[in-house]
Amino acid sequence: MHTINHYTGKWQRALSPKPKAPRVGSLVRIHDNPDAREIDDFRACLFAAGLQIGSFERSFSRLKMGAYKIEPLAA
Repeated sequence: MHTINHYTGKWQRALSPKPKAPRVGSLVRIHDNPDAREIDDFRACLFAAGLQIGSFERSFSRLKMGAYKIEPLAA
C-alpha cells in the first residue's frame, strides 16, 4: 500500500526511471492533511496512467489517514 503523507519526491515526472502508478483497485493511504507537492505529484502520475484517486475505503484515525481505492478515470 502506498502512503502519501510528507514530501518524498518519489512521484516527480522528471525521475528516471519513471515512477510506476499503482494498479487499479489497489489502496493508497493519504494523510488528512498531505503535503501539497507530494499529492500533486502523485495525482499527476495517476493522471498520466489514466487513473484517479477514487472512493474512500477506510479510516486510520490514530494515524490521521484514510485509505482510498485507485480507479480508472471517469469518461
